[in-house]
Amino acid sequence: YADQGFLEIANLHVEVAGTYVLEFMLGNLSNLSSSFVVFPAAIFKLFIARQPISGVIGSALQPPPLVELHDKFGNMITNGVGELSCSAILQSNPTGATLMCAGSFPCLERFVNGRAQFTS
Repeated sequence: YADQGFLEIANLHVEVAGTYVLEFMLGNLSNLSSSFVVFPAAIFKLFIARQPISGVIGSALQPPPLVELHDKFGNMITNGVGELSCSAILQSNPTGATLMCAGSFPCLERFVNGRAQFTS
């Protein structure tokens, strides 16, 4: 609302994380804000960014699965996730096989910059 020469715009929000600058315009007048950062929201889901297509017994699945942490707007969360790990199991397993990572079970990978990559 505008009052006494001031204009307040409530409830502005951005749904994509990044660095932004606002431009305000009135007729032929304009002015730019300082840059500001919009951070991702809270962790909402695990996103499978890359799925394996095939594998050979005793060898790593190809391509290696890659899992990302996303907020409810689809932004990848990269900060504050260094202590989190992702586990992988065989959900559909009619043969009773065991999923191994570098010879260990269960299969765990740490998130690095918002991504857990199962390479071994």
